[in-house]
Amino acid sequence: MQFELEVITQCISGSLSLSKIRRSDLSEPRHLLKERFPFCLKHYQVVYTRNQHQWQLHSFVRHCLDELYELPITYPDREYPSVESSPYTDLLPKLATYFQLPMTDIAWTTYEHQNHELTIELIALSEFDKLEPAEIYFHYYQYVMKEEEERIKEQWTQTIFSLPEEATIRLYIRNHHQALLRLKEQIMQSIQESEHKHLHRFAPVFCLEDTFKAMHAVLDELLLHLEHQYGSYLDLEARLSYRKRRQSLQELAPQLNWLQNQLPRLSDVMRSYIQAPLEKLHKLPYDHQFTYQQLAYGRYWLKILIKEFTIAKVVDINVFIRAVVQADFNDVGTLHFLTNYLQQNIREQPDTVKHFRYWMKAIRQIPIQSPIRYDSALPSLKEQVLDWLQEELAYQESIALQDPHQQSPTVIPTNLSVSQWAFLLRVMHEVGIFKPQQQMDLFRAFGKILSTKRVSRISIDSLQSKYYNVEESTRNAIQEKIHQMLEAVRQPW
Repeated sequence: MQFELEVITQCISGSLSLSKIRRSDLSEPRHLLKERFPFCLKHYQVVYTRNQHQWQLHSFVRHCLDELYELPITYPDREYPSVESSPYTDLLPKLATYFQLPMTDIAWTTYEHQNHELTIELIALSEFDKLEPAEIYFHYYQYVMKEEEERIKEQWTQTIFSLPEEATIRLYIRNHHQALLRLKEQIMQSIQESEHKHLHRFAPVFCLEDTFKAMHAVLDELLLHLEHQYGSYLDLEARLSYRKRRQSLQELAPQLNWLQNQLPRLSDVMRSYIQAPLEKLHKLPYDHQFTYQQLAYGRYWLKILIKEFTIAKVVDINVFIRAVVQADFNDVGTLHFLTNYLQQNIREQPDTVKHFRYWMKAIRQIPIQSPIRYDSALPSLKEQVLDWLQEELAYQESIALQDPHQQSPTVIPTNLSVSQWAFLLRVMHEVGIFKPQQQMDLFRAFGKILSTKRVSRISIDSLQSKYYNVEESTRNAIQEKIHQMLEAVRQPW
């Protein structure tokens, strides 16, 4: 697969970069630009404070023009006065001299402000032979980078359609995405590096920092194109670019504001668990560590909460539980809040076993709508709540069925979770460690004598459920334990 960013890489950090080019190397850039563009447009905005008799540059824009009719003078309701008829006849020549503009080629207009400020807008054409070296650099790099941007976009499309396998396409997209992010970081460093200070000022009100920013803008356009057209192939753990974070906040702003207005409908405790993710999304442009996965989850989280809060007339605890389980908001604090609430609610009921079973049924019937978890390292919120309910139910059942005259079996504390014990029992059963028997007998026997860090006794239902539903994290944990056991076996005794 061809890497399409070679020319851009050379412009930023290779043989074509600003740190390698010299003033004497202007012949080729000037020749290229003169062939492509006969003129260069300079567009200045100057703010003049009349009461203090001071002026300062507000903005400065340069354009390359194919034809003169592209001149962006868009003031149909006003005419450009002659310099001689202007009340600022003394100021205009000074500005023209400072910006090195011939008075005969200037188009200009003024804007009056109530705060005693005056904006003077100057527009002038210039030939490339009369440009300063830094300005030639600017136009040259801008031209090369824009040409490469169009070529790369077209080449990406052709290459991706020609690749036969999804895995190859994914690798191709991710390699270019990571390279673009690295190049953006190099440009930001180049702006600050002291080795470029001697390049910074060749002409009045112009510096080569503008050239770096023009390069940065092209990289942003390529990143946005990748994210928009091929977002499903990107690495979800990759960090978002600043432009992507800013654009995403603009897209999410209406939903964030709507949800923010709904917070008074929630109790103080529920509001606290909604407020933290809201604030994180509001600060999106300033969070340099924000990833594609976090952004994707934020979209699902907003969509689900808005749907549930819109349907509900009153946002009570039941609506809150349904929303956070659907959104798989498996934050540790949310889990503690739900388990504490359920424990308090159930203990107030005369038949605790019945209500444990009711809540297990209610939680199981809530579908998980988000394909992404809030914390990918933890099990889903639904699974964690069901585990807790099953373990609490087993404890309540054991108390209810316990014969006061029968001595309880010794319970062995362990460092494995319920899901890990269920998978380990399954592995031992399948390799023939236990004689052929019903799995339920295993669940009853081990459930009586094993405990985990979270529960004093493991329920039969919990072991049975985890026996057939194995998560990748559980498989990896048991695999690690088995490797440790093999190492121990190999040790001399």
